[in-house]
Amino acid sequence: MEAGDFSPEAALARELREELSIEIAPSALTPLTFASADVSKKVHLLMPLFVSVDRWRGELRGAEGQEIRWVSASDLADYPMPPADNHLVPAVRQALLRSRKRAAAAAAAAAGGGGGDGASKPPP
Repeated sequence: MEAGDFSPEAALARELREELSIEIAPSALTPLTFASADVSKKVHLLMPLFVSVDRWRGELRGAEGQEIRWVSASDLADYPMPPADNHLVPAVRQALLRSRKRAAAAAAAAAGGGGGDGASKPPP
């Protein structure tokens, strides 16, 4: 977090703006889990993982030349990541699966195909 970041969510919103050129409201971020790992003998990393970012403003691009790629949840473990992040893959997969199921149920309800009051909106 930097000066002016009033919460981890605000810090992440700022990082998304700086690194990916997108704007997102801190309130749109949902905490999922956290990474905890010894980075060195004197440093321990404790970092929250946020998920459920399905709406933003701006065009997603690597502001510093980073490659951006959409991948399936089943392929996440095939990409290099810091050791502290490896245990996060199952939690992200589960969150994506839950999100997909909610979206399918909401779409079915909106089409008149199943219970619910139609108030839920599926993510894009």
